[in-house]
Amino acid sequence: MIKFIVCEDDPQAQKNIQVCIQSTMEMLENSLWGSAACYDICCYAQYTENLAEKIKSDFAKIYIIDLELKGSFNGFDIARMIRDDDQTSAIIILTVYDGFQGEAFKRRLKIMDYITKNADSYLRLKETIILALKEIRQTYLFIQGGNKALSVKFMDIIYIHRITKERKSQITLNNGKIFKTSLTLDQLSLKLDYRFFRTHQSYLINLDYIDSISFDNETILFKTGLTLPCLSRQRKKELREFIKAHWKGNIPS
Repeated sequence: MIKFIVCEDDPQAQKNIQVCIQSTMEMLENSLWGSAACYDICCYAQYTENLAEKIKSDFAKIYIIDLELKGSFNGFDIARMIRDDDQTSAIIILTVYDGFQGEAFKRRLKIMDYITKNADSYLRLKETIILALKEIRQTYLFIQGGNKALSVKFMDIIYIHRITKERKSQITLNNGKIFKTSLTLDQLSLKLDYRFFRTHQSYLINLDYIDSISFDNETILFKTGLTLPCLSRQRKKELREFIKAHWKGNIPS
């Protein structure tokens, strides 16, 4: 699930932004995602408690914020609140004025783009949304869990275990949460990045969470304190070589 969070107090501008998002997602569903991506658009005219809850949520998010919002908080204020909890989500600022880029740099808000509201602003917005989506695609795993579409950061996944009897793959996160998906480990590995390694027919491991490896006992100790017998004989040599490349020669064993 990708959440587009729009902060815009002009009703017509809100509608235009929603149309822009929808047309962009329809255009990209095959080229970027391979299928229709699950997304949601949440619109706000000002800062609210509900918006504060959305900022703290774990979903993949793209913010589109009008700088000149009416009310107690302007666009910069909201962007600062976002960065207090979230250093990675894309923030796109819409403004009727030029010249705010320096201000954002001083505040270190990591604004992805400033778009001046004019006749070409929605074309520019579409281009920036595409860039933001490409970054998300390289950071998040998107899966269908039951009736829910989930987005999980690669960095939060400790390991994935294939449960043969259930014909499910179980994803274990660093916060203790567990999700199950019907995707196989082969299918999941194609969606993940370089840090994941198939140590066993039934396991995909995030190498960043490995504390040490016992090649003799074929077990892996994770930084969370968990030890799993998830290393097969056939994968030992390949894992050694993979870890040398990943840790630049420092093998935890």
